[in-house]
Amino acid sequence: MAGSAMPKNKKIQLSGGHPPKKQTRIVEEVSLYKLSPKWSFAKMDIEHQEWGLLANEKYLGGMLVRFREWERLKWEDILTTTAGRKHNTQSHPMPIEILCREAKARLAQLRLDSYDILYSLAITGRQRVWGIMIEETGTFQLLWYDPEHTVYPVSM
Repeated sequence: MAGSAMPKNKKIQLSGGHPPKKQTRIVEEVSLYKLSPKWSFAKMDIEHQEWGLLANEKYLGGMLVRFREWERLKWEDILTTTAGRKHNTQSHPMPIEILCREAKARLAQLRLDSYDILYSLAITGRQRVWGIMIEETGTFQLLWYDPEHTVYPVSM
């Protein structure tokens, strides 16, 4: 066995006579649109008298059924579905500055006013859920249930 040991100072030559190159690691940027939705309820506003969980208990069954339907899709499918005469997207990101005054004040009360965008997801034609999207993981952090489309009022 002693004769088979290689001297410590001898370099091993690879084919071609060059040392191995470091393998370049390719990091692919993950797009929200390619991810399946996930849900988080940690930031949900329980107490708001119009949009909070307690004020909207009667809608929770319908909301959960819709969430279950969406789990079979990718965010791309959810955020690009269109409807109406103008064929606008039903679910989309919305800048905070265009939300109603009460929504902006409530975000400040909840210490969530550092966000620039909330996502609005259509449950039905009028009903929406609002939340914060963690785009790296595809996690929608539910904030409000908006049964009358009042967080961002539009004429329907």
